[in-house]
Amino acid sequence: MQETQRTTRVGDTPTPSNLVAQPGHPSLATEDPPRRFRGYHRIRTLDSFRHRNFRLLWATLFSTSASRWIINVVVGWLIFELTGSPLLTGLTIGLAMLPTVFVGPIAGVFIDAWDRQKVLAGALGLWAVFTAVFGFVVIVGPVASWHVFIFAFLTGMANAVLLPTEQSLLANVVPKRLMVNSFALGALAQSLTRLVAPAVAGFAIVLIGAGETAMLAVVLLLIATRSTLAIEGHNENHHQVRPRTMLTELGEAASYIKNTRIVLALTVLHAAFLLMISTTNMGLMPVYAAEVFSGGPQVLGLLIAALGAGMTIGTIALASIGQIEHRGLVIAIASGLTTAGVLVFSQTDTLATAFPVLVFYASTMVIAWTVSSAVIQSLVPDKLRGRVAALSSATHIVFPIGTFITGGLAQLYGAPTATVVSMAFLTATLVILPVVFHGIWSFRLDDAEEGSPTPATATDSAKPAHA
Repeated sequence: MQETQRTTRVGDTPTPSNLVAQPGHPSLATEDPPRRFRGYHRIRTLDSFRHRNFRLLWATLFSTSASRWIINVVVGWLIFELTGSPLLTGLTIGLAMLPTVFVGPIAGVFIDAWDRQKVLAGALGLWAVFTAVFGFVVIVGPVASWHVFIFAFLTGMANAVLLPTEQSLLANVVPKRLMVNSFALGALAQSLTRLVAPAVAGFAIVLIGAGETAMLAVVLLLIATRSTLAIEGHNENHHQVRPRTMLTELGEAASYIKNTRIVLALTVLHAAFLLMISTTNMGLMPVYAAEVFSGGPQVLGLLIAALGAGMTIGTIALASIGQIEHRGLVIAIASGLTTAGVLVFSQTDTLATAFPVLVFYASTMVIAWTVSSAVIQSLVPDKLRGRVAALSSATHIVFPIGTFITGGLAQLYGAPTATVVSMAFLTATLVILPVVFHGIWSFRLDDAEEGSPTPATATDSAKPAHA
């Protein structure tokens, strides 16, 4: 069949393609286009669901996130029960972030070179195998702390591939005008599962056991694998990966991040959130449940579920807004409110007070994270999305560092004091960022909505309006 030369659009980015001459390979972003509606007052919350591939990807995100939260509760409770150490509890959960530094960047090269949905399906399948083996070990017993350490590390290897692939696919399956909406709905999948899955996992550990609860995650991972394989289309930048060019390809993405100041600044902000907030949300939450609120795995599940409730509220609000013009200002305000909320939570000593505070700061936290993630993917050219997302995910290395520091502080002075110290450093970061990256909180992305800039023009296209 003669190759037809024309332009298709991936995330509204013009790219040459011969897909139109090959039935059976519809574009990820252009099949099942949304109908146009007249008027400006319709509800925009579910706009991205008009795309079939997004619906399938959302099902994957929902199932994967549910399994991830179940596993987090199982791992967090098991290691605290086995060791009784806040430090080891935080380090075990932080250990899952370590592979993103070593595996993530290499995975990014393959994400840009291979079919992204197949990369995602393969990672999900391997994670299901790891989880099934771990669940079996816990069921037959006796389980030791080193079993949990190994499983946490293997989980981190799977997530090192999953996270940047999910980010890249989210940017592929909808037009760019829906980028914030698609990222908000993607975050909604995580927040809904965070609302329900941790509480279910906490009660399931009590009723059926930790190993059997881990097997529930296996079922969800298999469902996610199936929905991923149903996504149609392929990576339009498909090419062969050669070992001698891998460093060059990674260097291209690293250079893009370095020379695009908004992408670099928001990557630093993500690292600060992981270092200072995630260590409380994940590393210290088992300690809060047991020592501050004198509870068991049920209380741990309910605390994490409260975070999920807040994330759900935040993502629904964000998805309903539609276009956000002053995105830098939104990120700054949401980050500041999150910092204040975490500080208030650290000083609460009753569950009745803790739950609404968790809901509040989780809603602002997810807004800051989602808008900044959408900004990054809006700017990055599609051919670099996997590598940039993987290098950005490599900032997760700060999480185990943070869990070591906050876990040690919690061991010596208690979880509330450790959280206060973390928020003091986060406040300093929010003050320093606009000094180093002048005008970062006042930027707009009006020009970027029309198309992905190249690395050479990205900095100018996203220049702060009043810089």
